[in-house]
Amino acid sequence: MKTAFLTDSPTNFAQEYSDREDIFEVLLTANFSNGESVYDTSEPKDIDRFLELRPQFEEKPTSSQPSLGSIHEVFEEIIAKGYERVIGVILGEKMSGTLQSTRIVAEEYEDKLEIHLFDSGALGTANYGMLEEAIRLVESGASMTTIEDRINQLIAETQTFILPEDISGMQSGGRFVASEEAVVALKNTKNILHFTKEGTITLLEKVRTKRVREARLIEAIKEAKQKFGNINVIIMHAKADEEMKKFSDKINDVLSDVTVRLIDMRPALMCHVEEKGYCLSIVPVLPKSAAEIA
Repeated sequence: MKTAFLTDSPTNFAQEYSDREDIFEVLLTANFSNGESVYDTSEPKDIDRFLELRPQFEEKPTSSQPSLGSIHEVFEEIIAKGYERVIGVILGEKMSGTLQSTRIVAEEYEDKLEIHLFDSGALGTANYGMLEEAIRLVESGASMTTIEDRINQLIAETQTFILPEDISGMQSGGRFVASEEAVVALKNTKNILHFTKEGTITLLEKVRTKRVREARLIEAIKEAKQKFGNINVIIMHAKADEEMKKFSDKINDVLSDVTVRLIDMRPALMCHVEEKGYCLSIVPVLPKSAAEIA
């Protein structure tokens, strides 16, 4: 069955796999208080425009989900290219209305496509590992039941952390709920936020320095390595190439056999974590399925 893979633009999966024709994305936007919007893409013109506009306004930019019309266009393109099945992994439903909007549109295409949509329960770094697993399994000939089981296992086992430069950016849209007093108290600390199993964001720990924060994250990576045996670490960062390369090297100094992947962040997530902020997911590498072994 010819299968298309669908995700949201903050995952940046389509850019990283630009050589594949079966990856499709629904596009979010970053919005400024003057009414201007920037598409959530990896195009230099969109990134540069976002970075140009952001310091011009005291009010922080916000992200918004794709319109129903734009999601329709994606499904029409999938059908026009001859795909029969869609496997989609979308931003956590408690973070964005993107999944709900995609489900609404998908219902209109159920007579033309076999559609399977998953709530990652987190952000793009988590979606990444789930999409890669789905692709591996489809290419190995695994059944849809096996694919669903494995993606759901990754949803349950993947850990995702958010390391914002400015904690107040996480408050917009209720993504991180805290009092104004708490936000002020957290402003000068290097906070570690993480996704709960319920798909909400909570404060895991506040520390004083980036060095201590990185040490805490490396401990979490070591614990996951001990539990699962084989893991990948995926870091999505906001214009922090040099810093994240150094952090990646620190991880590999401790755990030389862990793959660390660095991915550029798009505007929609940069609205919330600010420049130099990043997200980190620890994704278990699941044993090969029976179909892959055969």
